[in-house]
Amino acid sequence: MKHMKDNIILGALTVVLFAVIVMMISSAPVYADAENSGLSPPWIKNHMYAKVAVVDSIDEENDIAYMAIPFKDGVFLYAWQGIEDNEVGDVVGMLMYDNDTLYIMDDVILSITYSGWNVAELLGK
Repeated sequence: MKHMKDNIILGALTVVLFAVIVMMISSAPVYADAENSGLSPPWIKNHMYAKVAVVDSIDEENDIAYMAIPFKDGVFLYAWQGIEDNEVGDVVGMLMYDNDTLYIMDDVILSITYSGWNVAELLGK
C-alpha cells in the first residue's frame, strides 16, 4: 500500500513538472518574421513607440505617402512606401522603431494603421 501511495505522488510530481516545462516553453516570446526583419528581436521592443500622424502628401509616381508629425517648431515628415488607399489629410497611427538612437531623424516606420478619420472630417469641413 505504501509503494502505491509513493507511485501516485511520484506520478503527480512528474505531471506537474511536465506541465511547468510546457508552460515555460509556450510562454517564450515569438517574433513575427524576425529573421527577415533585420532587427534583433530581444531588444527591438524596448525601442518601439507609437505616433499619430497626418498624411501630408502623396507621391503617386513613386508610391510614397509622407506622414507629418509635429516636431518642436515645425513638422517632421516620414516617408512610407506604399500609398494603398491613403489620402491627404488621413489620420494614421504608426508603430515606430527608434533605430537605437536618440534622434528621430533616423527613426523607421514599422507599420501604419488608418484611424478611420480624415482631418477635414474632424474639423467638420
